[in-house]
Amino acid sequence: MGRARIVDKLPEEARRFLYKLIEEHESSFEVAERYNEEASRRGWLRISQPTIYRIIKRRRLESGRPSWDEYFMEMARLVARRSTCLRNKVGAVLVKDNRILATGYNGAPKGLPHCSETGCLREKLRIPSGERHELCRGLHAEQNCIIQAAVFGVSTRGATLYCTHFPCSICAKMIINAEIAEVVYEHDYDDRMAKKLLEQAKVRVRRFKPNLPP
Repeated sequence: MGRARIVDKLPEEARRFLYKLIEEHESSFEVAERYNEEASRRGWLRISQPTIYRIIKRRRLESGRPSWDEYFMEMARLVARRSTCLRNKVGAVLVKDNRILATGYNGAPKGLPHCSETGCLREKLRIPSGERHELCRGLHAEQNCIIQAAVFGVSTRGATLYCTHFPCSICAKMIINAEIAEVVYEHDYDDRMAKKLLEQAKVRVRRFKPNLPP
């Protein structure tokens, strides 16, 4: 059964409910679960998850409106532009219930000269990327994001962290202890320990996919 026929068969109240779920949730699995639970209760037509996935994809492509993932990842990219790191510019945005809690980018501690002014300590010491994280003047974007939330008394429990890059092992440990529930990243970073720690702590991790619901 095609998308148009399925949607047309739904009563107006069911259509409004389905479209509201699509606006509020990124995952087609979550939309399907919530919609079908309500459909069973109200006697509406049930819709399979693959069909709901196609409905979501078509609706977003037709509207041209960014998904929540696209919206927050674009913000993380914008935040990254504030970075003064000479090696890599990284941005992070902490979100809960589709509301921004804090942002962060990598750079020197507050009030200290930027690395763009002093030069890169890691370059001077010839430290390869991914090694000896403690030998750096800067804080990582994820660290700054969590610290900003702490400074302003904002709880990070159950939040989602959008990052332009996959977190390192130090950031992963902070993410776990901050009780952040999910990490969404765009660019991979080869840190096996970070991936193992997040997996063991049951932090949801997924790679950002533009225009497609996860």
